[in-house]
Amino acid sequence: MSQDAKVITGIGIVTLIIIIVGAVFLSNGNIGSTTSTTSTASLLDSAKASNALLDPKGSFQTGPSNAPVTFVEFGDFECPGCGAMYPIVKQLKQAYGNKMNLVFRNFPLIQIHKNAMIAAQAAVAASEQGKFWQMHDILYDNQNTWAPSANPKSYFDTYAKKIGLNVSNFDKALNSKAVIDRVNKDEAAGNSLQVNETPTFYINQHHFIGNYTYSDLKSAIDSQIKK
Repeated sequence: MSQDAKVITGIGIVTLIIIIVGAVFLSNGNIGSTTSTTSTASLLDSAKASNALLDPKGSFQTGPSNAPVTFVEFGDFECPGCGAMYPIVKQLKQAYGNKMNLVFRNFPLIQIHKNAMIAAQAAVAASEQGKFWQMHDILYDNQNTWAPSANPKSYFDTYAKKIGLNVSNFDKALNSKAVIDRVNKDEAAGNSLQVNETPTFYINQHHFIGNYTYSDLKSAIDSQIKK
């Protein structure tokens, strides 16, 4: 073997050793970070958010105000992530019943979701006839149908009729100042809390910062119930 070939071979061996050592180091680092993100302590931040911003009087909620856990979602009806989390949040509510008060705050990301605002208005308009949660559910159940539509209102009228609303009154409320102000109030609260993505969850005023899985959310809720 020539001297040049020996040098090249030596460089190759040293490079391979460096790559192997680096891979082992990174692997160990990843194992450590995975462990930390799945611990209950890492699921909630330490500071408590203002309850006046999270759950003001008259907010859309499903349980008693004195429930052991108040679970607040800032959500966007057109957001695919919110749509994916919807059945998980619904499962949590069914599992905990009156031990968990689920609160929904509208946070339409209008810069990227063209129908998010009108969908939020549809849910709030339905609330004027006592059917917010029915519209909430039907919007998420049918997200893939109305979200890409150039005329989502035609679907909303169908949903309104399906859940038993007076469609004429629903249509009048849809673009009313009162409904738009209600959506804007939710959005302003989210902005004050520096919400910048959906869904964003708060559990007993603590911002949830763990993995968005049923087991992690359940672990965080359980940790609050045990207090």
